[in-house]
Amino acid sequence: MAIKYPITLSTTEPNNNIGLLKIRQADEETQMLVVQILEDAIPKSYDGLQVFFCARIGQTPGLGIIEQKLTEDEMTDPKKGKLEYTFRSEDWQVLGRQTGYFSFRKMVDDHTYEQQFSTRDFNYEVIKNIYSDGIREVTKDGSTYVWTIEDLIRLFNEYIATGKTDWEEFVEQNKEIIESVDPGGTVLSELIRSRKPAGATTSYPDLPTRLDEQIGKNEEFRDFESANSFMKRVNNEFSERALNS
Repeated sequence: MAIKYPITLSTTEPNNNIGLLKIRQADEETQMLVVQILEDAIPKSYDGLQVFFCARIGQTPGLGIIEQKLTEDEMTDPKKGKLEYTFRSEDWQVLGRQTGYFSFRKMVDDHTYEQQFSTRDFNYEVIKNIYSDGIREVTKDGSTYVWTIEDLIRLFNEYIATGKTDWEEFVEQNKEIIESVDPGGTVLSELIRSRKPAGATTSYPDLPTRLDEQIGKNEEFRDFESANSFMKRVNNEFSERALNS
């Protein structure tokens, strides 16, 4: 059963005095912030935005910043400014007082996020459990930054922009990032296999090229008939081709 901490955070007040909030290290998926977001004492909507939990690890310079992307389930009621954030293992790497806030962002065309507003800072304290020596290693990422799928898309677009097209080289260069976004490599494996269908001797350069060559390009098909079923559209396509041949 999760331990819930109901708190109210403001985007306008000079500070968020939420009292003494102690998070025990290594209590996986059990400690949750139940948050109400206010602006000038009125619930603040974040509808249409993506929420991130941001925190500075410890009070020593150079320890790094954490950004955690909230899931859809955690963004419980955007219009009423409500969310529920469950602490991750990255959040309690170092014991002691931590500073955090919630950032509300909009995705732009290059798959990066632009902040629209944020809460003011609040503090919480990480305490050790009976098995802890005060330091917890996060094995899924070598840094304190948590990569998102949007970051990976941005990196790939930057890679292509340099004129490089070797997918295997990109994967090798960004292996750690890909593994942190896609644990077990399920999505990556599916993408790689989709470029080389069964029986093929070589891979297509990318999935769109395979689809264009095996199925056809958009301009080679009749206008999309949204009112008809897939089979009806296929039948119309064959009928038209027969008349034109």
